[in-house]
Amino acid sequence: MPATTEPRIQQCTLSGVLAPFAAGISGRTEILGLNGSSDAWFAAELLARNKRDEYLLVVASSQAEAQRFYRALCFFHGRQADILFFPHWETEPYAPLSPHPEIEATRLATLASLAKGRGKAIVTTVKALQQKVIPRKTLDSLQLQLEVGGEIPRDALLQGLSALGYQRVALVEDRGSFAVRGDLVDLFPPMLEQPVRLAFFGDELEELRSFDPVSQRSTDRHLLRLELAPAREMILAGSHLETFTRKFKER
Repeated sequence: MPATTEPRIQQCTLSGVLAPFAAGISGRTEILGLNGSSDAWFAAELLARNKRDEYLLVVASSQAEAQRFYRALCFFHGRQADILFFPHWETEPYAPLSPHPEIEATRLATLASLAKGRGKAIVTTVKALQQKVIPRKTLDSLQLQLEVGGEIPRDALLQGLSALGYQRVALVEDRGSFAVRGDLVDLFPPMLEQPVRLAFFGDELEELRSFDPVSQRSTDRHLLRLELAPAREMILAGSHLETFTRKFKER
């Protein structure tokens, strides 16, 4: 009978555990005894010592645990833009309900960041890893770029927003929505913390400025360009609607 290798158990400090990771030594390590927010602190230290520009994937058992870890990791790491959150839909697969727009917006913002090589850590759940996502090729083809000084027919822009899953509303308060008021187009892209106000002069985009969704007042933050990702994960417009209809009939 071949001899079985028993796992080696040893006690050491967190600094002692971190040393092999910093040296690039691979292998499996199981760490016990990380209570409270010490697990997020440990992950932040892993990010600080990562010299190979590899993503850190954190998989939590529940949405609440993932959110807790995400907030703690952002705090210890200090740069929130490096930490990506990828939640799962809080609906059952065959329930007659749509995912919450905020959850879809967060998922799409994370996918768009990954496609562009941004971020250093991803916090997600087991359930989120089991769900299918929009293909990267499709996501790249649905990007819409806006730049101050550029020209775009407003009707074409509004049609493009609808094709990307943005919902037209009277007042923009939630991600994935847009509103039209004269020469102004208010828009809340999924990857931004605040909505933006687009000021047009004819077909020319004169100004891009953030605004407060509560007071609806513009802020002092000006943007030069804006990259728009889809607002919904299920794009049912244009050629994507034709593909969906064909595959639905086939099945």
